[in-house]
Amino acid sequence: MKSRSEGNLQSALGPVQFLTIGLGTMGAIIGFVSGGRGMMLIAACYAELATALPRAGADVIYVLEVFGPRAAFIVGWFLVLMAITVTSFEAIALAWFFETLFPAMTKAPHVALGSINVNVFSASVQIFGMLLLIAANYRGAQASSRIQDVATFTKAAGAFLFLAAAFSFGDI
Repeated sequence: MKSRSEGNLQSALGPVQFLTIGLGTMGAIIGFVSGGRGMMLIAACYAELATALPRAGADVIYVLEVFGPRAAFIVGWFLVLMAITVTSFEAIALAWFFETLFPAMTKAPHVALGSINVNVFSASVQIFGMLLLIAANYRGAQASSRIQDVATFTKAAGAFLFLAAAFSFGDI
């Protein structure tokens, strides 16, 4: 019989550990399935609302019809604030992405804004990214969906190239 020091898995892990390892993975699966079901219900609700109220404005129109103009005004402003926040976050993420891919760009000159040092390259990428998203959204759903398509296909192609390189040149 092997001792624990020889790597006997059965004696190193007890029934509680086997249960928690299995439930951890199963918990993630249950979470994804539950989240997917919830999103399907939300999508069905939006499909019904869009059919019943076929006007531009989505959430604002739905709230206007049910709760009136004051609630619709508040929802509209929350949507504007959400869009600003998401656009800002995506701009910051874009700069981080470029700095990760091209580390030499982190050596760009810095400008002091009060007590904060700002990388000129990062700020330029962030501003360009925000302006690009603003312009695409201003032009309409078709322009912004084209940018989304290009971004998605670029991401998928990058992941495919990374996996192909890993399988071709990697070491197991």
